[in-house]
Amino acid sequence: MAEWGEWGEWGEWDGVGGAGRHRIVLKVAWRMGKLVFPRRTGFQEGDEMKAMSVKWAAAAAVAMLAGATCGQEVLVLSSGDGLLDANVIQVLAAHGLTGTVGPQYWQFTGSGNLCGFDCVYMQANINWAAGDMPEGGQQAIVDVINRGGGFVTTEWSVWKSGAGSLVTLANAFAVSPSATFNGSSPATYTQVTAQATVNAGLPTNFTFALDSYAGTNNSLIPKAGATVFYSSSVLDNGVVGWDFGAGRSASISVCAGPVSLADANFARLITNVMRWSFGRPPTCRPDLTSGAIPGSPGYGVPNCALNNDDFFYYLSQFAAGNVAVADMTTSAIPGSAGYGVPNGVINNDDFFYYLTLFSTGC
Repeated sequence: MAEWGEWGEWGEWDGVGGAGRHRIVLKVAWRMGKLVFPRRTGFQEGDEMKAMSVKWAAAAAVAMLAGATCGQEVLVLSSGDGLLDANVIQVLAAHGLTGTVGPQYWQFTGSGNLCGFDCVYMQANINWAAGDMPEGGQQAIVDVINRGGGFVTTEWSVWKSGAGSLVTLANAFAVSPSATFNGSSPATYTQVTAQATVNAGLPTNFTFALDSYAGTNNSLIPKAGATVFYSSSVLDNGVVGWDFGAGRSASISVCAGPVSLADANFARLITNVMRWSFGRPPTCRPDLTSGAIPGSPGYGVPNCALNNDDFFYYLSQFAAGNVAVADMTTSAIPGSAGYGVPNGVINNDDFFYYLTLFSTGC
């Protein structure tokens, strides 16, 4: 590989900055495998460009682009029933989440790259009696939570911890191990703690029918520091969550099969809880890909490592108008309203924000 090799020009931009008008042509080069930004490119008229370094001026290479609301990725550990899994994916999609069906919990070893998932959803309903989750799978989920992801469970997951399984994973549960369950239906959930994301679009209380897989619901005993979001008319609590590591986990008392998912309020609640679970900033948000070559293995899949591939990947997605990747903020000014909060629109603020993240590192 030659010591110097020009990667290419992203384009030109005319804009006003400071007291003058600037015309910039960005060129990016490689030197000994590292990104190099020339000290100055193109020309400028008027005062010196004080507000932005040429590094930040990368954003000027692309025009502002508009897009739609971005979705978040949820790994759904399979129930063992294809129809129920498909139903879950449909419910997620209806509420702006993207679901991917993974192995059943008792087959989940944690192998593969989980960096692209914001949340892991453990069903353990139809297949509740299949056995324990392999230790590698339990630790992989704990790692997802620790790096800023979310984890959501339903009835039999908590019961299994109370029966002596899921020992490693139970540390991340917001509730203590409990094997207390029953088969009652319906249930009424009543709001206990107001939380904007969890409560969004829901009445203060609602009643819904439950699915029975050798039982309908499990007792949820909150650990110290956990929050009870909803109580349940059956046994005790309906939804309990807490912060764990850099992320969050939550438990829901019922089995979440096709009957409960058909209820509009419950479907909204479970997706709200998932969205809340990954509502904390991830520990390495600028990590976007494992490689910069389109079509190569790992392209567009985070690998929990930050390098130049991530930078070039973001450039390409920004230029393509991919809102799901490139929309990162409403404003590029730290401390301002909407800083770090996607707004469904791609513009130069997103690019400046990404470059701030990238230069800060993980």
